[in-house]
This record gives sequence, C-alpha cells and structure tokens, in this order.
Amino acid sequence: MSSAFGFSSSIDNIGSALFSGQDGRQALAVSAINRGAAAAQAKNYDLAIKEFQRASAYAPTDPNAYMYMGQVYMIMRQPADAATAYHKALAIDPANPDAKYALANVLIQQGNYGDAEKLLKGVANGDPTNPGPPTTLGFIYMNTGRFAEADTQFTRVTHMAPTNATGFYNLGLLRNKQGNFTDAVNQFQHAISLDPKAEGPRADLAFAYMGLDQPDLARQQYYQLLDLGTDQARSLAGQVSQAITTPKFLYEDSTMSNFSSLLGPNTNVSALDPSLATPGATKVFRMTFKFNEPMATSSVQNITNWAIGKGTGGTAGAYNYGANLHPGQDVGISPLPLSVTYDPKTQTAVVYFRVTQNAAGNGLIDPSHWVFKFTGKDVFGRTMDKRGDQYDGHAITPF
Repeated sequence: MSSAFGFSSSIDNIGSALFSGQDGRQALAVSAINRGAAAAQAKNYDLAIKEFQRASAYAPTDPNAYMYMGQVYMIMRQPADAATAYHKALAIDPANPDAKYALANVLIQQGNYGDAEKLLKGVANGDPTNPGPPTTLGFIYMNTGRFAEADTQFTRVTHMAPTNATGFYNLGLLRNKQGNFTDAVNQFQHAISLDPKAEGPRADLAFAYMGLDQPDLARQQYYQLLDLGTDQARSLAGQVSQAITTPKFLYEDSTMSNFSSLLGPNTNVSALDPSLATPGATKVFRMTFKFNEPMATSSVQNITNWAIGKGTGGTAGAYNYGANLHPGQDVGISPLPLSVTYDPKTQTAVVYFRVTQNAAGNGLIDPSHWVFKFTGKDVFGRTMDKRGDQYDGHAITPF
C-alpha cells in the first residue's frame, strides 16, 4: 500500500542547473552539477555525490548542490547523510521551503515526528496553497494516533485540490485505521472516480470491504487490480488475495476419521464401535480436517483453540433435534480434545477425543450434532474465517 513518506527513486527532476552572471567558479559548479545529474540518471550514485560535492565547493553560497545531494542520498537509502545535506542547504538559505520539506520527510523516516512537524507547519504557513505539507502532516498525525488532527489536514487537502484523488484516498486510509469502513469505502470510491488507474485506492477499498465482512466486493477489487496490469497493481493484488483467502476447513476427511458423524439422534453408543458395548468402556476416536491454507502448527496443536459441543440450531442443527427423550442415557464428549496433531504437508489436523459408555451399557448419542470448532491461526497469523471454522455431520460441509 502506498506511503506518503516514500521518496521517489527517480532522479529525473534533477536537471541542468542554469545560472545568470556566472563567473569562472560558478561555471565550474554548473558543470559539476550537470555531470552529477547525468551520473545519477545512470544510477552511478557514488559519482553523482562526488560531483555535487565538487559543485558545493565551487559555489558554497548556492544550496542546489546540497539539495541534489540529499535526493541521491535518499535513493541510496542513507537518510542520515541526506539530513546532513538538507541541513547545509538550510544553513545557506534558511527560508528555503523545498529544503525544509525534504528534511521533514527524512526526519519522518527517522521517527523524529516533532521536528518534522515544526518544519512542515512552517512550510504550510509560507505557502497555504501547497497540498504537500498538510498531506504529510496528516500522515504524521494519523500514525501517531492524532486522528482528529489528521482528519483536519486531509480534509484541507480535499478543499485545496478537489479534483485530485490523493486527499480523498488519504481520508479513506484514515477511516480504515479508525475502523469506519463505511465512510472509507465512500472516500476510496471517490478517489477512484477521480483517478481510475490509481492502484492504492482499489487495494485499500478491498480492505475496507473486508472490514465490512463483504469479501465478494473485496474480490472484485482484486480482479480490478489485475486488470490494471502494472507491477504495483499486481503486488497489491497479492496482498489483497492474502487478506481475502482466510483460513477455513475445506472438509472433514471421513477416510481418515473413525467417528461416524453422519449417525443421527438416539444412536446407541455401541454402534460407534463394538468395544463400547461393555458398560463403562471407553474408546478414543479421531476426526480429521483438511484446511484450505497452511496453518500454524503450534496453533492447531493447542487443544484450547478447539471446542467440541452440541449443536444448538442454525446450520449446525439442534442436538437430538431439540427433543432429549432419554436424558438418563445421554452420553457426552469432553469440550476439549485429548490431543491434536497437524501435518503441514497435507494441511490436515487430526482431533482425538474420548467417548465413554455409561454404567448401564445403554448409552445414547447424537453423533451428527457434535460440533467441532477451531479458532486458531494460519502461518500468516490470520484467524479462521467464521464461515468455515466449524463442522458437524448434520451440516456435512464446514460452516
């Protein structure tokens, strides 16, 4: 997803520096800056820095060499050196708004929000028509939990540039962070209407739909991103796909289970296994579940993430269809399994539990309405999809 704090990896904005009334040293500075720009465009960043340093020596009262130096240092991912360059530019020209804005962005990357905020406020006050400073201020406030102030800045940007998608997109990001997914959808949709080819709003619109528990609409945005066809769109589509594809049970593998979960109400316990015809006998059964995603082994094998209980209605159906005619003969199952194993190669979990015959040997059970539920996580840390974290024989398919 997009970040307002990112610096362009392009050096295209570094062009030829032209000066009027140049003396010999100024001409040498211009030549060095042009050589530095050419080196930067060729991605020879070390040479570019040397040329800009040479230019600063030839023209020590001109901040441009330091400005270009700062940009290249940021491309080289050396923010401390970039900050030094911008500080030198400001020492030459303390009112330079471009140097203040560039330095503020470096400070944000370094986590120095306080000093960055001061610089940005100064730039914003000096040029009230520039949407850049309030946009960046909005991100500072949003990322530090100052949501009301972030709202003020982002809304200000939408008034300054009502036909630009950026302000509305940023408001959508803020709404997503606040959990106001309905308004986030509205903001992202407006941003898309202004810039149909923008990748970020479509990806974050998908996340807003996920927040509203509308995965089908989120999936539409996934396909829209693929249709855009850009590298950025494909990268974001992968993130959206991972969010949409939440873990769930695919099915109960009856070939690897030995508990007859299709048997209905008032089934004799002895019908589950002949050994249970003996009063007080016990047997350990297993149910095997296939997951759609690779699961976290420790999470699956943690028995407290599992629950076994009687169906109470809905998709699970009601135990004994709600009419328990023989309560004295009812045989239950412990709410926690004895143990669980997980095979990451097959993405299957085997749940072991015990059934015990009653003392009279005439116990009854409703196997089809024992619900097995898992509330753990997959390898990506995602929790189970609530539309596929349970199973019983009455439903036949996970729900």
